[in-house]
Amino acid sequence: PYKGMSYLVEAVEKLVADHPQMKDNTTVAVLGSGGEDMAQRLALPVVALGHSAGGWAAAMLSAEDRVTGVICLNAFDRPVSLMLSWAQRYAGPLSWLESPFLRLWEAILFGGGADASASETLCASGKPALVIQGGADERVPAGMTLYGALPEDCPGVTALLLEGLGHSDPSLADRALPPVALFLDGCAGSS
Repeated sequence: PYKGMSYLVEAVEKLVADHPQMKDNTTVAVLGSGGEDMAQRLALPVVALGHSAGGWAAAMLSAEDRVTGVICLNAFDRPVSLMLSWAQRYAGPLSWLESPFLRLWEAILFGGGADASASETLCASGKPALVIQGGADERVPAGMTLYGALPEDCPGVTALLLEGLGHSDPSLADRALPPVALFLDGCAGSS
């Protein structure tokens, strides 16, 4: 079903076979729903990258051996907590009646790890990570962001707050790209 991904994996294998030094100076950033599978299949070091729910997923991938680094943009820390917060905002006290159904929905969306903490997983991995949070994120409440949940002593993690940046702000790419490029350069040089 993912023929293009199979071609990419094959092409990377051929490149690494012809140019073994690529393992020391090249990193592949993987994002999207197939990130875990791609991390296992690629012959190069992999940095997991994600935005919002994808940022949570990227942090969770930090536990995988093949993932050498993580980039999270406007990510939340715990899916269940965020979903319950949204329900309370829109349904008020009725949200508690909906709570069992919301937990089921989260389990369907996020699997068994729906209440897993991205910050705890990321810190436990000890892998290099860049966590970027928009200071004007209107979708993820400040107390539920991965950025806000990170302890100060989380090894290998650089946390960056971009003031005035919203959750899906059109300037997200422009403002986040310089620190992301710097981070990726560092990952490629250290793998």
